[in-house]
Amino acid sequence: MKKAVYFISGLGSDERVFQHLDLNAYEVHHIKWIKPFYKESMAAYARRLAQQINDVKPVIVGLSMGGMMAVEIGKFLETEKIILISSAKYASELPRQYNFFAKLKLHRYLPDFLLNRPNKILYRLFGVDKQRDKVLLRSIIQDTDPKFVRWAIDAILEWDNEEVRGKVIHIHGTEDRIIPIKNIAADYIISKGSHSLVFQKPEEISALLLKIMDT
Repeated sequence: MKKAVYFISGLGSDERVFQHLDLNAYEVHHIKWIKPFYKESMAAYARRLAQQINDVKPVIVGLSMGGMMAVEIGKFLETEKIILISSAKYASELPRQYNFFAKLKLHRYLPDFLLNRPNKILYRLFGVDKQRDKVLLRSIIQDTDPKFVRWAIDAILEWDNEEVRGKVIHIHGTEDRIIPIKNIAADYIISKGSHSLVFQKPEEISALLLKIMDT
């Protein structure tokens, strides 16, 4: 029987971001984002999200915001290990300018079409330059619910976590523009890896995940 591993994608995205990974040795489960409650905190949301986990001491892989969710889940659910990709373990690992954005709350007033319309700025932030990757990112962004995006941005900007429980392994790229590596205590550093390194460097990330999960 294959061992189960649970994946949580980034803000508003889904399992498509992991589609180029080769993890056939494992039984992969993709945790689905659910509709948030009004002003629900990340910690409270994580408790509801974890209801999709059916294994004892699971392995959880979290990408970006999904990694933050995995950290929150690890605070109340015993895990074998949590693997973070392009994410943050602590609020202090997020860029300082996020505090400025938190005070302005401009994202609450942006029209819906700006929250799910891909553009050159987003492509640069996510570090995608190949046409294949742009097509994938465009598809994900266009399918994202603007209401969920507003809630998720709020949840990230208000996240104050400084506690990690259990075994947490952090993978991060040197060219991540959304969560710069300068603030990150990473266990594995991916040279020239962007925030989108799961589909930018799928072979390297697949091999690394298998190495981590097999040990």
